[in-house]
Amino acid sequence: MSDRNINSVRPDSGEKIMNDEKERPDIDSMAKRLEAAMQSSAEELANGRVNELDQNYMDIVRKARTAIVEFYRTTCPYCRQLMAVLEELAEVYKDKVFFAKVNVDLVEEPIERFKILGVPLTVAFKKGMAVSRMDGFQELETADRWVSALYHGIRPGDMPGGQFTSLE
Repeated sequence: MSDRNINSVRPDSGEKIMNDEKERPDIDSMAKRLEAAMQSSAEELANGRVNELDQNYMDIVRKARTAIVEFYRTTCPYCRQLMAVLEELAEVYKDKVFFAKVNVDLVEEPIERFKILGVPLTVAFKKGMAVSRMDGFQELETADRWVSALYHGIRPGDMPGGQFTSLE
């Protein structure tokens, strides 16, 4: 025990008493450092919107820590319903999760890559790797639980398939 940690000596026993003030961490300083770290870890691409991507979609997705991408068709009614859900979630997860959409009529490569049989198909990516998928339309609460689990680093279980439009 170093002398700098000793506040005084008990007169009756000669036992050394620790100076708690010097050993206690500065809570305000720790809180400020934690807040700064959280702000600096904001996802650059997560702008609170669902971004339209083209054939270079994977280049953008690889730049995001967590990305949610909906593969859709403009003629699909379930895709439009899911888009409204994802737009709301993009606002909720602003600065945390990147949301995007890819029209499979214009960009056909994802059909083969992700074995898309129907749309909407939503794929979750972590650091550019596909980690989970949500087939068909899902309600806001279900989609929110899915995104939350992904954002917090938990791989969600299998999602029950929702309503979809066949690509055939």
